[in-house]
This record gives sequence, structure tokens and C-alpha cells, in this order.
Amino acid sequence: MSQIMKMSNRIAELEKNFSRMFWIQALMNIKIMNVVISIFYIHRGLTLQQIFLLGVVFAVTNVLLEIPSSYAADRWGRKKTIFVAVTLFALSSVFDFISHDFRLFAIGIMLYAASYSFMTGTDDALIYDTTRELGRDKDSLKELGTYYSAQRFFKIVTPLLGALIASDLLEWQFQIIIVLEFITTIAAFPFVFFLVEPRYRADNSSQKTGILRDAWKLVSGNKTMLHAMFSRTIIFLASLLVWKIHQDFLVNRGVTILALGFMWFAINGVGYFAAKHVTRILPQISSSRKIKMLNIIFTGAISVFAAASFFAAPWLLVISFAILCIAEVVRWPMYSDIFNKLSKSFNRATTLSLTNIVKCAFDIPLALAAAWLVGFNPSYVFIFVAALSLYVIIFIPTHEIV
Repeated sequence: MSQIMKMSNRIAELEKNFSRMFWIQALMNIKIMNVVISIFYIHRGLTLQQIFLLGVVFAVTNVLLEIPSSYAADRWGRKKTIFVAVTLFALSSVFDFISHDFRLFAIGIMLYAASYSFMTGTDDALIYDTTRELGRDKDSLKELGTYYSAQRFFKIVTPLLGALIASDLLEWQFQIIIVLEFITTIAAFPFVFFLVEPRYRADNSSQKTGILRDAWKLVSGNKTMLHAMFSRTIIFLASLLVWKIHQDFLVNRGVTILALGFMWFAINGVGYFAAKHVTRILPQISSSRKIKMLNIIFTGAISVFAAASFFAAPWLLVISFAILCIAEVVRWPMYSDIFNKLSKSFNRATTLSLTNIVKCAFDIPLALAAAWLVGFNPSYVFIFVAALSLYVIIFIPTHEIV
């Protein structure tokens, strides 16, 4: 009887993993500053080129830590690794508060990148293996969609909040935002403490040559995995290059800070509901086909944005930017579902992190190229991004899982 009760209690606690991970993700993604982040950097003394160089710092740190952090998650445990991620994220907020030059911002970005490394792969693995232990493998896409929707949950309203707080772009207003973000990150710790580690080594018999080697063999030898990795990464980085400078660019063309807040309200609202209800959107179409459609929409939107950037068309810029952002963020649960279905349980976190290594490898040269192009004209960055996304939809198809 006691064994049955223990099993029942464990099942009940495992079910709570989904809501706990949701709130961890939501609280770490308040990001009130995002609505004015490039303006904040410029206010603190950085140039547009240095903003892109911070992306290089992020990528280098990510390259160095992505595999060790996820290997630790497979060996040491997902819960402990997530605790480290939240701690590093909180420390990065401290550097946002005190930084007034590139060197200090770079340290803060390194901490943020380390947090990202410890979280990515680990979070998906914990959720997916929780569904497996509960015998709910078929619900993995639904749970991953709900988890990814958490990134947008608070950000439906925080852009408006950020726009109101930083309406005059003053130092004390930026400081208030940073303190609020630090407090919400600290609020994530109780949810981390109560996570339950799912049993994820049940298929150790599949392990041939070790966690890392088996993960690399899977990633490098599976065409579906490779193409999904490249298409997800290149379009994500393309959107990131635009995001890094869109605020300063749009404000200089007459878009108000409050209008930016409403734009991000719309983007995050649509992104939240699309991710949360991902299984209900065109259910008769596979994830791979949906990804193809979204990549085409992204390419069309960034092409319009690049063309409009040469003319005084602020509302066309805002609308096309909103569309490309929505198309990009909605893809993530679908990609995550593909990667998890192709991974093994014993090295799931390491495999997922290897898919992120592709991002790091592209991140550095793309950020350097953008830093060079923006010195001539920011519009050249947008043309570059449009070309990258066009390359993806023509040459990197996303295959069905077989």
C-alpha cells in the first residue's frame, strides 16, 4: 500500500513539473527592458557596432559552455542545472545595473550566455522526459508548446509597462526596470526547488559509446535533424540581428516608444496563444509543413521590412516587423518536438545542446558581418537578413520525421 501511495504522490508531483517550468520560464522572461534595450545600450555609451559585438561575446561564451552544461544535466541532473541557470541569470541583472561601458556589459552578457547554456536543452529534456515517465508521450508537443508560451506570458503587458516607465529614457527609469527584472528572477527560485527529477536513464541500454559521442553521432548522421537545426538557427539569428537595432531604427523614423510598446504587446500576445495552442493550429498539417509555411512568411515579412527601410514608411515597418517576429517565435515548439522525438533519453539534454552549437557557430560570423554592415547603413543589415532567410527556404528544407 505504501508503495502505491509513493507512486501516486510521485505522479502527482511530476504533473506539477509542467506548471513549475512554465512559471520559471515566465519569470525569467519578464524582460521589461526589451522594448528599449538598444536605446538603453546607447544611453549607457555603447555604439550600434558594440551592440552587435555583445552578440559575439554571447556566442563565444555559449560555444564554450553549451556542451559542458548539458552534459552536466545528463550526468548531474536537470533540476540542479536549472538552479545554476537561474542563479547566473540573476547575476547578469546586477551587471546591467552597474555597467556603463562595453567591458562591464560584456561580463554581464557572459553571465547571461552561461545561464542560457545551462537552461537550453535541459528544460526541454526535463519536460519531455516528464511526459515519458507519465506515459503521455503523445502530449509532448502540447506541453512543449505551453512551456514556450511562457516566454510570452508576461511580455504581453511588460512592453507597455516598459514603454511607460522609460517614456523619457532617463537613467532612473532604466534602473527601475532592471530592479524589477531582478526581483522577478529571484521569484523563480521556489519553483526550481520543487521540481521533481524525471527518470531519464530508462533507455541506457541504447547507449553505445557514451553520452557525448552518441549525441554527436545522432546529430551529425540524421538529415532530418541537421536540416531542422540549420533552418531553425539561421532564421532565428536573422530575426535577432534585426531585433538588436530595431528600436533605435524605428524611433529615428518617427515611431514612438509607446507605439513600440503596443507593437510588442501584439507580438507577444499572438506568440503566447499560438504556442499554447500549437496542437490546435492546422492539426491536419504536420509540424514540418507548418515550419515551412512560417519560414516563408518570415522571409516575405523581412523582405518588405528591408524595402520599407529605405523610405519614410514607419507603419509598414512596424507591421512587417511584427509579422516576422510572430512567424519566428511560433516555430520553436515544433522544432523542439522534432528534436526530442529524434533524441535518446539518457543523452537528451546533450543532444539538444548540440543542436544549439550550430547557433553558436553561425552567431559569431553573422554578428560580425552585421556590425560591419551597420557602419554603412542599418538597411544593409536588413537586406542581409532577407538574403539569409531566402537561402533557408530554397536550400534547407525541413524533412518529415520518418
